[in-house]
Amino acid sequence: GTDLSRAVSLVRNHWQHLSPQPSLTKLVCITALAWQMLVCDYCSVVANFIQTMIQFAHSTYQSQIWQTYLFGVFIHALAYILNVTSGRLLPRLQVLAFTVHILGFFGILIPLSFMPEHRESHEVFAPYISVASERFPSPAFSWIAGALFYNGVFMGGDCAVHLAEEAERATAILGPTMILSIFIDGLLAFGITIALLFNEQTVQEIIAGEVFWPEMLFYETTKSRAATMIMSCVWVVPFMGAVLASIGPASRQLWSLSRDRGIPGWYIWKKVSSNNLPINSITLVIILSLLISLLQFQVGSYSIWYNFISTAGPLWCISYTIIGSLLLYRRWKGQIHPYGSIDDSRINAPGAKLVWGPFRAPGVWGIMINFFSVFYNILILIFSSYPWNSTSSMNLFVRILSMPTGICNLIILSISAYYFARARHYWRGPIVETSI
Repeated sequence: GTDLSRAVSLVRNHWQHLSPQPSLTKLVCITALAWQMLVCDYCSVVANFIQTMIQFAHSTYQSQIWQTYLFGVFIHALAYILNVTSGRLLPRLQVLAFTVHILGFFGILIPLSFMPEHRESHEVFAPYISVASERFPSPAFSWIAGALFYNGVFMGGDCAVHLAEEAERATAILGPTMILSIFIDGLLAFGITIALLFNEQTVQEIIAGEVFWPEMLFYETTKSRAATMIMSCVWVVPFMGAVLASIGPASRQLWSLSRDRGIPGWYIWKKVSSNNLPINSITLVIILSLLISLLQFQVGSYSIWYNFISTAGPLWCISYTIIGSLLLYRRWKGQIHPYGSIDDSRINAPGAKLVWGPFRAPGVWGIMINFFSVFYNILILIFSSYPWNSTSSMNLFVRILSMPTGICNLIILSISAYYFARARHYWRGPIVETSI
């Protein structure tokens, strides 16, 4: 988060300018795909969760795959309408979702903390639990396998960055905003984790695979269907806000790349409406998400769908590693000048001098943070494609850990082929426009 905050404070949305050679700016264009996968993931999670809520409330209800897909279509349609017709309403809905997120956290945390039987503190913090010790060479490998899951909480922390061109004083406010949001979410996640670990039965049920959807956890805690439904509704609202929030950055990434002539059909997707909204890009994001969802809901193959969705992690790690590495290289060489030290109208542009923005981590602390972020992303990137030994008895989530490998390779090869076949003739890196 700190690395991205410093980068957006430095050059806003064109991080390719950090490249040591202008010719390399043509190679940095992969985050848009990760955001596309995240949109599909959020919509699918909400659709499945609504279906399980109905099934939980009515025990005689028999869910069908096509019904879940219809829920997904409705969620996509609602998100599309709100994104293209209510530019002023959308931020207010985000504030509402954030408020429910904060207040609902305590509404869920308090029952989870006080109603079930508690474990002793030494039972929580003393033992080391490896849920797959027989499937991995060592506890360290088991820990890294678990790290691949909580790596997902870092995804989307850069969403505000991709709306930088629509924000006032973006270089000054986006950095602190990103760090504050990550800090708040981290505290909430830590609080829920501690509450679950102190629950006498929850840990064993989660390890055994008996608790998957939150309704099961809520009902095991409260023993009340009404309370479970209320807590589930509180859980759905922030996720709907996440759906709305993910479409914004995904469409802006696609539009920005189209404006730079970096994708097929760029002349269509770069168009904006009279109120400066990238309607065509938003439409394409929704269509692609619906098509990917067909793999799960119509084709019926969860493995193929997870294969596509799980590429978001490696793609994000690749993009973050590129950004962090270039930033580390530039500051290690002393090629980024202090804020306000250069009186020149042409800065932070290809071939021009780089100047720090209002937000940065100074000195050796900034370099250490930068280095750690690069190291962490490389570690996760390597092990997200690690060929874990898949067996029939292995948990589903352990089996899909290595799924992104083939799809990521296919994506990278496709991007490279398209660049050398066509895009290299007219793509020259980021295009700076004074008006649209």
